[in-house]
Amino acid sequence: MRFAFGDSGIRAALALSAVASIFILGTLEILPVIAVGVFAKGATGLGLLTASTGLGAIVSGIGLVLLPPAFGRNRLPLAAAISMCGVACVAGLGLTASWPVAIGLVAAMSAAASASGTICQSAIQTRIGGEMRGRVMSMWASVAIGTARWVLPFSGLRWNSWDWALHSRLAQFAQGCC
Repeated sequence: MRFAFGDSGIRAALALSAVASIFILGTLEILPVIAVGVFAKGATGLGLLTASTGLGAIVSGIGLVLLPPAFGRNRLPLAAAISMCGVACVAGLGLTASWPVAIGLVAAMSAAASASGTICQSAIQTRIGGEMRGRVMSMWASVAIGTARWVLPFSGLRWNSWDWALHSRLAQFAQGCC
């Protein structure tokens, strides 16, 4: 850990991965709630949202391959901008009542998470030698994949009359404290 946190580039890549994971991937974890509970689209709607995540990942991959060399080797600022666009899409998803817009936002969120994760992973791997690569990349995997679950306690699910309803555990906690 000392090696990873001692390098500012690795530290930044881990922080960006955590932001993308917590906000973007955490939202993608609750697609069933969004499809069924928010938009009342059922299994077909969930299928469309899930397919849009795949489309976003494909677009992200193609976009990264076609990225001009003008961005150079340090693409972490680009990853930060992409992550913030993904977080903005999460906010947009929470505000929209339009199903087609929701599908597009989910695709954009997936593209942002995929692009940011790929850039951060590449940045870390190019900064370390073989002797530390396994250790540092396991830290990255824990951060990039594991932190997505941190948001779940605040977006608890409850079965209610054959319908998924989203209830904020944070609000319940606040009521219990006051």
